[in-house]
Amino acid sequence: MTYEKDFGSKYSYSLGTNFCNPMGKNKKGVWERKFAREQYNAGIKYHDAKFNAALTGMFTTDRASGWAICCR
Repeated sequence: MTYEKDFGSKYSYSLGTNFCNPMGKNKKGVWERKFAREQYNAGIKYHDAKFNAALTGMFTTDRASGWAICCR
């Protein structure tokens, strides 16, 4: 789900969220959860006739435990 709104003549911002339950099969063929279940993002944009710029950020939460195991 995403929401975008203009403010002023040159600026806009956006807010978004994503909820999911990503599943994948492990080496034994058992379905298990992968990656994060929730993702939130926000951004601000500047747009002009000669120049455009954007700054965005993202936050994930409720991450799968397998993330820590693969990165040790």
